Amino acid sequence: MGERLEYLVDPIRGEPDGGTWHVVDTRFAAADGTLYAVAVYGRDADGRSDEIAMSDTAVGWFCPPGATCAG
Repeated sequence: MGERLEYLVDPIRGEPDGGTWHVVDTRFAAADGTLYAVAVYGRDADGRSDEIAMSDTAVGWFCPPGATCAG
């Protein structure tokens, strides 16, 4: 995969005030060797596994422009 950062933040500007947010920030090299980042966030109050699952899915299915990827 690459490197994953997980952290908690207080209200995010432009989002409804939902308390603390859980952020999953994953950095990875795609099939073409280019480095990319995917950031997923959601309310911490509903658990953290949903953000991790969404990040894993996004990174697992990511295909850079112009590349041929398995589908």
